[in-house]
Amino acid sequence: MDIEHLKDLISGGESQIVEFKSAIPKTADDLATEIAAFSTSDGGYLFIGVADDGKIMGLGAQDATSRTSLKRLEGIAQSVQPAPTYNAEYVTIDGVTILAVRIEKGSEPVYYAKSKPMHRRQTSSTVAPPDLVKSLVLRWDAIIRASKLSEQIEDGNFIAGAILGQGELATMNKRDIVDHLRRLERQRLA
Repeated sequence: MDIEHLKDLISGGESQIVEFKSAIPKTADDLATEIAAFSTSDGGYLFIGVADDGKIMGLGAQDATSRTSLKRLEGIAQSVQPAPTYNAEYVTIDGVTILAVRIEKGSEPVYYAKSKPMHRRQTSSTVAPPDLVKSLVLRWDAIIRASKLSEQIEDGNFIAGAILGQGELATMNKRDIVDHLRRLERQRLA
């Protein structure tokens, strides 16, 4: 991770994509909540060893050498479902060692901590309300369907039933689909 970029993120304070923890929380749930929320939302950075006001406190010297925080983080991340994608490493900023964690926006619509759907809203990670979960799942489903349709069209074949206005399916190539849609449009305008 680029130290200057991390310093800029820290100096900007907590935000939609930045969260500070002065130490690994005593309960694993707190960290799992942050990881799941970032994965559901836009991704983000979790800085362990940084106080809420942005002051770089650092981790204990023993932690930096024994890798205790990293080991706990790995165990806690395994409790998030589906499995999140993240990169964690110890970094030294101004002579102080912290654990910087980059959490990627997940490929699934919603991520759970303790069986609760989580999301990030401004500087907080909270339980996602049911209407948001529904919206995220529907949006994800639409993206998956559009992606599959695009792949089928790019492959030159497309299974079309609704286009024909009949209950039967027909295999059409891209040119046939375009021609058929033009004919339908001409009929509609006539």
